[in-house]
Formats: sequence, structure tokens, C-alpha cells
Amino acid sequence: MADMIMDGGMCEWCDVVFRVDHDYPVLCKHCWDNATPEEREGHQKAIHKEG
Repeated sequence: MADMIMDGGMCEWCDVVFRVDHDYPVLCKHCWDNATPEEREGHQKAIHKEG
């Protein structure tokens, strides 16, 4: 599981799985949209579809 998060195949916070790995840790759209600007610092928003 940790490898999937580090490879960007899974959301860092809620463990939703993506169809394609991002090659870096990301937050899914839901987590990103519900995070405060301070919580978003140091994180990237997912660009691939959840699957």
C-alpha cells in the first residue's frame, strides 16, 4: 500500500485508487477540494481518473 501511495497510484489521504500512476504522491479530487489551503501545501492534486 505504501508503494502505491508513493507511486501515485492511490490517494495519500483516503486510499482511492487511480487508473494510471502519477509517479509521485497525490490527493484525489475529493480530498483536494475538501482540504484547506494550508493542508494542500506540499501536496499535488491528481490529474488521472479514479478507477
